[in-house]
Amino acid sequence: MNLRIASNKLVTVFLFSLFPLIVFSQTYRVSGTVKDTKFGEGIPFANVKVTDTAYGTVTDSKGNYVLYLPDGEYKISFSNIGYFSAEKLITVKGENIKLDVELERGGIYTEEIEVLGEDPAYDIIRKSIQYKKKFKADLVQFDYDAFAKYVIRSNIAGKDSLTERDKLPIFGILESETKGYFKSPDEEKQIVKSKKETANITRGFAIPFIVNFYDEKIEIGELKIPGPVSDNAFDNYEYKLKGYTSLDSLKIFKIQVINKSDITPQFRGMVYIIDSIYALKKVDLLTNDAGVLRGLDSIRFVQKFSEFKDKKEKNFWLPADIQIYADGAFAGILKIQAEVYTVVSDYNINEKFPTGIFDEFIVKVMPDAAEKDSLYWADKQAIRNSEEELRAYSKIRKDSKDKEKGIYLGINGTINIGKDIYSNFPEYYRFNKVEGHTLQFNLNYGKQLSRLKLFSKISYGFSDKKTKFNIGGRLDLLNDRSFSIEGNTFQKLMTLYKERSWLSWAQTAAECWLLKRDEYSYYYQTGFNINFKKSIIPQLSLGLEYGQIKSENAFTNTDFSLFNRGDKYTDTYPVNESFSSFLKSSIRIDLNKYRAIDWGDGEISRFPVTEFPVIDFEFSNSGKYLNSNFENKKYSATLRGENSFHPFINLRYKFGAFHYIGQVPLQELGFFDIESFSGGKALSFVTMNYSEFAGDKGYFVNIENDFGRFPFGNISFLKNISFAAFFNAGRLELSDGNKSLSPYKEIKSTEGFFTEAGISFGRIFELLKLSLGWRLNNYNEGNNFKVILSVDNF
Repeated sequence: MNLRIASNKLVTVFLFSLFPLIVFSQTYRVSGTVKDTKFGEGIPFANVKVTDTAYGTVTDSKGNYVLYLPDGEYKISFSNIGYFSAEKLITVKGENIKLDVELERGGIYTEEIEVLGEDPAYDIIRKSIQYKKKFKADLVQFDYDAFAKYVIRSNIAGKDSLTERDKLPIFGILESETKGYFKSPDEEKQIVKSKKETANITRGFAIPFIVNFYDEKIEIGELKIPGPVSDNAFDNYEYKLKGYTSLDSLKIFKIQVINKSDITPQFRGMVYIIDSIYALKKVDLLTNDAGVLRGLDSIRFVQKFSEFKDKKEKNFWLPADIQIYADGAFAGILKIQAEVYTVVSDYNINEKFPTGIFDEFIVKVMPDAAEKDSLYWADKQAIRNSEEELRAYSKIRKDSKDKEKGIYLGINGTINIGKDIYSNFPEYYRFNKVEGHTLQFNLNYGKQLSRLKLFSKISYGFSDKKTKFNIGGRLDLLNDRSFSIEGNTFQKLMTLYKERSWLSWAQTAAECWLLKRDEYSYYYQTGFNINFKKSIIPQLSLGLEYGQIKSENAFTNTDFSLFNRGDKYTDTYPVNESFSSFLKSSIRIDLNKYRAIDWGDGEISRFPVTEFPVIDFEFSNSGKYLNSNFENKKYSATLRGENSFHPFINLRYKFGAFHYIGQVPLQELGFFDIESFSGGKALSFVTMNYSEFAGDKGYFVNIENDFGRFPFGNISFLKNISFAAFFNAGRLELSDGNKSLSPYKEIKSTEGFFTEAGISFGRIFELLKLSLGWRLNNYNEGNNFKVILSVDNF
């Protein structure tokens, strides 16, 4: 079982595991430390189980454990691989109990075994695969309790004297207590009964990331990695018997798993298999370099299995606990570490579920889950907080309260004023050939999860001597935010045939200062618009927009540059000065299957769990009846999607067409997205120049395949580089009427279909992409081959 949260933009919510808990009217804490008899040290992650029940837990990294039991007599079993188990009889009678236990070491590992012919590990793995098939055939459904703790560490967090030398300071913590349901083959439901997190995590919870290594594929984000006992295991792995150990009378094989490839996602490490039964007892596996998510350097899984029975007394070895360790860095600057601890217990196997347990919600947070107080957590935590974690909770809570009352600088360059107001500092200055030096102040309300977002910008260009502004907002309505209203009023400088980000404007400023180059053409727009969008169902969304725009020419007004002072900036293209009033309607058809999260506070989030394409249709109408200077109708359709079929076949594609009928001003003609250092989009044309082509009718195809780690996965210093190939084709047509209407007479359309092909190298320093493109027709002397370094698309 593996809960697959497929909202890739998730940004970024932390979802992991649960906690074992038996719910009684009154329970008492049984706690203590499990130690090694010989050395007196705590045994980390040893199993602690109430005999003849499915209830248990594991010790933490220092050997401490805690159970919660009502009055009565119990036999508690303590066990760990390589030790003799111990059992203790206890009587719970109205008070907490302290119970420390020592375990004696058992079998000794044999680290090297002489092998002639086939390694014995292969026969053991074959028998384990057969056990898996019978095991999965008998396992129809089960429910369980779980507890999870997720500790996030980062170098951007403040240092703490309690932090271990090889670890980063704690950035955030999430803990949850959850009830889980699983039905073969892949139905899951998680009910979050209680949760807490550090104050800097706006919205999060921990649900089980319980990786079942009996599965054919282990899913980690979008990666699918063959399991060590999958049916095709021998196609992906080599095995070596490294020795033996024991758990009481059980002999356990220690087998090394060796990945055969470094360019396809695979595991490496150790698995521990029980003799005669051939069930997994423990795995300690790392992903190879191809099996780590972007921004991470390594992911390690340590999981143990315990024996549980159904009502027919059939035995099942199921996950009892798991630890996941990950670390990485982004661009070598932002360093992160993650530790995930999950304890699973109280399995009910092949028993009837509550009616209607499975629905569109795979996660349901109970309304009072976040309201449990410190006394509740002190009494119910399966894995107790360390002193470092307790201090982190307190410190982060204080820092967050201070930030809500003060002004502070965010790591992304935002100036934050309290909880909801912020200003983007990098946008305060820009330079271009029309405005010259420009100061631009902005003030915004509402961050990522706010239903109401307001934004405002006001700027002044010292060369064109004009004040510009853009004021607007967005309101998300209904519990799933499926209805939104957005509008703004503006007087601004527009770039012809180009949508610009602040980074693109910053690039223009740098090129003006250093190279005296500004390739763009500009014009002014004044007006307003209001937009309504409603998602009827996840697969169907409708939109309606009304707006008025007045367009005016802009001119080159400055000659400033630090260098190349003898050069001149190019003139801007003249546009059709006009007034346009328009109505636009849109339809989105999304063929994907969706699942949802009920956050317990009235909010609902939905995300796709399939990879079907999305289709967008738009129709816009502007005419004399709306007091427009020109009368036209615009139709467009776009299909886009992405599919992963193999580690080397990861397709992204976009197909589209548009047709504008009537009199279309120059500034409203259709164009294709082009790649640039700061302004490129995914699936853009690489060799096409800015404003080279425009039209009132167009068709386009953009296809890219990401080959993943091929062919660089075996080269250590290039192993993180991704390799892709692309093909783009597009045709733009311009009617004689609109060509005559254009005040810029050099405008042209393509000669038939413009086609290009090329390759790209991504994830350079995790940030950049290098694209090499070749024109296949519509040749332009000196521009038929182009190399572009750009910011990679995430």
